[in-house]
Amino acid sequence: MKKPADVFEFAELLNGHLFVNEKGAQFKAVVEYAPSQRVPKPCSRNDSREGTIFKDSDYLEFLKVIAKPAENLPSSEIQHLMGDSLSSLTVKELKQLENRLERGITRFRFKKEIELENESVCLRSKVCKSVRSEMERFQQANTVTGQELNAIHALASRNFFSPAIIEGGGTAYSHPDKKILYLG
Repeated sequence: MKKPADVFEFAELLNGHLFVNEKGAQFKAVVEYAPSQRVPKPCSRNDSREGTIFKDSDYLEFLKVIAKPAENLPSSEIQHLMGDSLSSLTVKELKQLENRLERGITRFRFKKEIELENESVCLRSKVCKSVRSEMERFQQANTVTGQELNAIHALASRNFFSPAIIEGGGTAYSHPDKKILYLG
């Protein structure tokens, strides 16, 4: 099969073909295209480096190091900071330890306060921006266009609106249950 057309013809003929063995079992053939049609040959010679890691001095030394139990993993100073074995310390050492812990806590609190203050400023600016955009949207929705304003002036010049609206006193609509009495 030297030509690509031969490969396609082979695939069409054998893909999905049922093969039967001597016991009567059926097997369906699946033909797939491989990027490289060459099948690798088994290597005839052995690798000379195979199995040599157990003879390597660096590897054997590494195995010895990790096999040892951990000695004094946390130092005595770290143990004291963690609150372990404080009974062996003198009063002066306890005071020094207390001062170191207080300085660390103060530094931590200061950093946290700065972070919280920065977050607060950021949130305030976001809230102000949101309020401003809402106000602008509200004003745009409630603004009167030039044509509407001209129509309002035209109606006002013809006394279309009640005097209460123009003067700003009271409401524009009278209540039916209240009687208005004019004197004069």
